[in-house]
Amino acid sequence: MNNKALLAGIVLLVVVLGGLALVSKKSNQTSSQTTQPTQLTQTTSIPKQNNDLVVKEVVITVTKTGFKPQTVTVKTGTRLTWINKSGADVSVNSDDHPTHLLYREFNLGAFPVNSSVQLVTSKPGKYTYHDHLNPDRTGTVIVE
Repeated sequence: MNNKALLAGIVLLVVVLGGLALVSKKSNQTSSQTTQPTQLTQTTSIPKQNNDLVVKEVVITVTKTGFKPQTVTVKTGTRLTWINKSGADVSVNSDDHPTHLLYREFNLGAFPVNSSVQLVTSKPGKYTYHDHLNPDRTGTVIVE
C-alpha cells in the first residue's frame, strides 16, 4: 500500500508541476503580446527601387469625449495608432453601427486603457469609424 501511495504522490507532483509550467508559459506569452502606447509621431524612410517611400505614423488619442483628432488626412501606407486614454475599454470599428460592414479593415476591436491598436492604410478613400462601446465617439480617416 505504501508503494501505491508513493506512486500516487509522485504522479500528483508531476501533474502540479506540469500545470504550473503551462500557466507560467501562458502568462509570459500574454505579457509579451501587450501593446505599449506610442505617443510620438515619427517618419521613417525606406528605400525602394531608387525611390524613397516615406512611412508615417499618425496617433489618434481616444478620450472620454471622443477621438483626437476626429478627422485625419494621410497618405497610403501611413500607420494609424489609436491610444486609449478614455478611462475605460474602447472598440474601434468601421461604420455602420452595429454591423461594421463598410470598411472591415477598420474593425480593430476592443482594447483596454493605456494600450493601443494599429492599422496601416492600404488604399485611398474616406473611412468613417466609431467606438462600438460608445457609438457617439466617431472619427474619419481620409487616405489620399
